[in-house]
Amino acid sequence: MVLKDSYGTNDRMHTTAGSVVMGDFIATADSFRAAKLRASDAVLIGKANMDEFSMAGGGYSLRGAQIRNAYAVGHISGSSSGGPAAAVSANFALVALGVDTTLQIPAAVNGIVTIRPTFGLVGRTGIIPSSLFSDTPGPMARTVADAASILGVMTGVDPDDDATSLAQNHGYSDYTQFLKAGGLKGAHIGVRRTPSHALLKRQRDFRGCGCADARQKCGTDRL
Repeated sequence: MVLKDSYGTNDRMHTTAGSVVMGDFIATADSFRAAKLRASDAVLIGKANMDEFSMAGGGYSLRGAQIRNAYAVGHISGSSSGGPAAAVSANFALVALGVDTTLQIPAAVNGIVTIRPTFGLVGRTGIIPSSLFSDTPGPMARTVADAASILGVMTGVDPDDDATSLAQNHGYSDYTQFLKAGGLKGAHIGVRRTPSHALLKRQRDFRGCGCADARQKCGTDRL
C-alpha cells in the first residue's frame, strides 16, 4: 500500500506534503489511518508525491517534481492525490490512500477506482490538512472490490477528530457486502477526448510567470 505524502507515519519514511521545507520531517506517531491499517496487517511500502501542501492542482511539487500519468507520461496525473493514483495505475501498489478534495480527478485520468467517503466517516488525525472543513481520506484501487475492502478498514471513530463522532454507528467494517454482480449492466461510459497535456502546458507557463504579470501572461484570473 502507498500513502499520499500528507499521511504521517512514525517510521523511516518522511512526511513532507510535497514540500522541501519539510523534507526531513518524521512524524512522532502514525496517523490514525496508518495505525489502523498496520493493525489490519497492511504493508505500507512508501509515500507518493503530491501538490505541495495540496495546492495548485496540477500534481507538481518542488520536492518530487511533476507527477506523470501512468498511461502517458506526457499527460498529467490529476491533482494533489495524483501520486497515489499513478502508483496504483502503474502497479507499484495494490491500493493507495489519497485525500479528497482530490480523489475523483486523479482516479478518472489514471483509470482506477476511488471512493469519496462522507465527511466524518473517516478520521483525519495525523494527516497534514488542506481544509479542516472538507478533507476526507479515501481509498484508491484498481478494482471496486479492493476499494470497498480498504474503506471498511478506514472507517471508525477517531477520538482526536470531532467530525467522526457524527458517524458513530453509521459506518460498516465491510463494504463489500454492498457490491452487486452486473451492477454496471446497461451503463453508459463516457470517453474524454480533450488532451490533458494542454492543461499541463498551461500550468507550466503559469509557473514561469512573475507575480506582477501572471494574470495577463497566462490569461487567468485565478491563482
